[in-house]
Amino acid sequence: MKIITANRASAILFWFLKKFSDGAYLLPANICPIVPLTFLKAKVKFQFVDIEPKNYCIDRNMVLDMLKTNPRK
Repeated sequence: MKIITANRASAILFWFLKKFSDGAYLLPANICPIVPLTFLKAKVKFQFVDIEPKNYCIDRNMVLDMLKTNPRK
């Protein structure tokens, strides 16, 4: 296990994306704006997924449909 420290969580996310990312990510539509900005800066693909109005979490059915349609993205 490796411990990583930084002044901001976005710096850790950026480091992780640059080091380990080779595909696209699904992000909930209601995520903090710094997260997709970090993905853009790291030049990592992502796609927004709508949220469930009942609990404001990512819509699991939509995620499953997206994964079935594009399993390699």
